[in-house]
Amino acid sequence: MSKFLPEVLDAIYEGMEEYIQHRESDGMYSEWSSLPLEGGGSGVLGAVGGRDVVLAVVRQLASHQPSPLNTDTEVEWVLEVIRYGLSLPLSEHEAVRDCVRICCSWLSALLPPVPPAQPPPPAVPAPLAAAPERYATRILNHLHNLFIPRHNESKF
Repeated sequence: MSKFLPEVLDAIYEGMEEYIQHRESDGMYSEWSSLPLEGGGSGVLGAVGGRDVVLAVVRQLASHQPSPLNTDTEVEWVLEVIRYGLSLPLSEHEAVRDCVRICCSWLSALLPPVPPAQPPPPAVPAPLAAAPERYATRILNHLHNLFIPRHNESKF
């Protein structure tokens, strides 16, 4: 499974770029309907200024510093923030990009060790490094939010 992960992540990124180029237009994806979110909705973050929470959290996690997350509870909370961040309007492309980078970095915990990249990717939290398979499915499900049509955005 792990030897195919880079190809899967590349396909997700390429699909995201293509979707953004053609979304909500008469392009290739106009006839597609979106699947409902697993877990549904934006939760409490949508009601309490989730954008600001996402910006603060992902900025720090994407900064290439050692991960400050030390418990499963912290990782799970951040995963919910990332899930919300992946559904932000595309005008918040830097936050969405950082969410994707964090997800890709964290999924790399499933791969065998390789020489470090330059610049280094965001740090993988210790709980996630210890049990990456516990979080992999959830992270991949959260990446689905990249492809959900955003409300209140103009069509191309």
